Amino acid sequence: MAKDPFSWQPEILSGMTTGSIVKKLKEFVPAFELNSFIAKTGRYISSEDLTEEEYYPQATFSDVDEDFIWMACEELWKRLVPDRLPVELVAEQVDNLVEEIMKAGEKQRWNEVFRRSREALDLICRYTIEETPVSRRLRRDFYEKLRQATFSDFDSVIYALIRNLMEHEEYQRVIDITGTIGDGLGDDIFLDYKAESLFALGKKNEAENLYQDIIGRNPDDPWFLLHTGDCYVTNAEKDFTKGKNYYLEALSIAEKHRKRPDGKDELRAVYQRLIDLADDNGEHDEVSRYQHLLDSLDATKVGRNDPCPCGSGKKYKKCCGRDLTAELQPPPFDRRIMERDLLALSQHLEGKNFDSVEEMNTYIKETIKTDRIPQWIPVTPLEQAQNLIFEARETMGKKRRELAEQALRISPDCADAYVLLAEEKVKNPEEAVSLYETGVKAANVLWGRSSLSNGLVISGAC
Repeated sequence: MAKDPFSWQPEILSGMTTGSIVKKLKEFVPAFELNSFIAKTGRYISSEDLTEEEYYPQATFSDVDEDFIWMACEELWKRLVPDRLPVELVAEQVDNLVEEIMKAGEKQRWNEVFRRSREALDLICRYTIEETPVSRRLRRDFYEKLRQATFSDFDSVIYALIRNLMEHEEYQRVIDITGTIGDGLGDDIFLDYKAESLFALGKKNEAENLYQDIIGRNPDDPWFLLHTGDCYVTNAEKDFTKGKNYYLEALSIAEKHRKRPDGKDELRAVYQRLIDLADDNGEHDEVSRYQHLLDSLDATKVGRNDPCPCGSGKKYKKCCGRDLTAELQPPPFDRRIMERDLLALSQHLEGKNFDSVEEMNTYIKETIKTDRIPQWIPVTPLEQAQNLIFEARETMGKKRRELAEQALRISPDCADAYVLLAEEKVKNPEEAVSLYETGVKAANVLWGRSSLSNGLVISGAC
């Protein structure tokens, strides 16, 4: 059987010594000098551009050896100038991190999703944002080349990375990143994230001024109006009147777009917000009116279990109706999950003898800093049930409820399970109240047991 023809691969060059690579490269580019090469990397951001402009014009090579030249330059750049990589190698690292994020998301390992998202953003910012004596500046040339060198949907992925930071309330970090990139690119989507983060930090005037600038530049776009309204409706200092005014202004624009391909999506988003706002304010007539408009808009909507209109033969929910972005989005970060780390740390400290509180605190800080906190090992049925609740708070949808119900089967005294079901499962306020009351009773029983076992008196619930 004939052997496959030889071809150079990056893996081959990574196994060669620097001297061997330079020696081979000189066979094709006799004038190649290593010190000159290092100096030239300072004038380029792309190893491909460097190779095409500096070495291929003076090179002689066979078809088999053509690829060796650019591979050699990329490998030498990686080895000799590691603190200032070319855009191709940065893109490769970003791609690898995004693949890890996707795999972690498929397994619903949301802590890893956040950690890797932060790593990817830090990497992108390290190479595309530079500090000047007076401000931070976007290296637009590098950013644009990185966008071209990496995955095709670069913009959507970086938006998702930013959203992950916001889910973990890292608003100042988001402001720094999106402000620099948004100003550098003239991109109002990034500035939209900045304005939302300003709202979240209570900087309402600065946020609204920024939104007014964005809306002024995009008078035919209802989404920025909707996002401004969302900030007034959802953040701590609520102003339902302003929120509604922004929604109604968005509605007037969306109505003009009704016949566009995405016109119904715009109307659907506006109607749903107006319904939710009216419902929160007890305006039942308004709820009915906008619900009627929404229902009429969706009268011909394809059902999730109907055949997909694209003709694939699959159900709509398994084909065009499948929202992959939503599937990979983590649930909002729940601070109650941090209790698991505290339990693990407490369990980890059992049996250790410290000479002083200061020594113990130093040990705890080092353990947290180096991320060496072991897993919490639940022992009692109640602890096993509580562990399922921690897992439930890192998931969404049906599985979240199933884990809570499983927890109650293991231990009916698991108060957090009742709370979670009250948040997720109920159909009316009365049912929610009943579940909350049952949870409080379960907690009181446990506190009572704890009091008796420790000789304490609990005078009230917190």
